[in-house]
Amino acid sequence: MTRPPACGMAHPSFTLQDDGYTRGTKAMTVGDIISTGRKRAGLTLKELAARVLKEDGTPISLSYLNDVEHDRRPAPAPHLLKQLADALNLSYDYLLFLAGDLPEDLRDDTYTPEAVEAAFQAFRTTLKQQSNAAD
Repeated sequence: MTRPPACGMAHPSFTLQDDGYTRGTKAMTVGDIISTGRKRAGLTLKELAARVLKEDGTPISLSYLNDVEHDRRPAPAPHLLKQLADALNLSYDYLLFLAGDLPEDLRDDTYTPEAVEAAFQAFRTTLKQQSNAAD
């Protein structure tokens, strides 16, 4: 994966959009978005790691955050994504989407298969419509 030489500097195969979520025509990874958000916020890895707390109340490690940013680890758990999104002013829902997870309010096991299928079909339709509108 090609990384930008520095935040805000364009690389031929890596062009950051104003929204911070797209790379050319491909969506960025969770790691790319966190890295870009951290750089835009002017934070070092150490500073951001100190702001994100594990369930036991201790900060995540610098090496863990570095591995996440470079896609060497799976996306963080939802409670860590929430803190990262808040600290970097990023969309928590979009980070969850990229991580293949659902927001807490949608993790209700009482939904019927038909309701879930209908919701995903509506979701697909909305994404296609918005994608076509952006072209």
